[in-house]
Amino acid sequence: MFSLPLGIIGAIFCLLLTHNTINLYSLIGILVMDGLVAKNGTLLLDYTLTLMHEGMTAKAAVIEAGKTRLKPIFMTALTMVVGMLPTALSLSAGSETRVSMAWVIIGGMITSTVFTLLVLPILFLWLKEKVPNRI
Repeated sequence: MFSLPLGIIGAIFCLLLTHNTINLYSLIGILVMDGLVAKNGTLLLDYTLTLMHEGMTAKAAVIEAGKTRLKPIFMTALTMVVGMLPTALSLSAGSETRVSMAWVIIGGMITSTVFTLLVLPILFLWLKEKVPNRI
């Protein structure tokens, strides 16, 4: 759940950068983007916990999970960004309503991918240190 605000930061920034508004389509884009961001964070932390249950230390597990899950997380983000580019760059009649949804997904996926791979492991290690018996 900590990765969801990281995606919204990029979504809002991308809307501001492209001079689009928050409307129904951009809110739908936030829902789509949040689902993918949560999946990416879950992939990373689930594999980290699996490695820890196999006997690795938390730090070694985070590093190994980051290396192993980098490609699936990056490929998901890249697929969504490239898939939304035709919608984001569309100039046809009526496309101005859907353009904001595409920019929300593009901006949110870019920032959340970077932040998920950097901030989430650091936050995990910090929480593991502060609350050792809960994780």
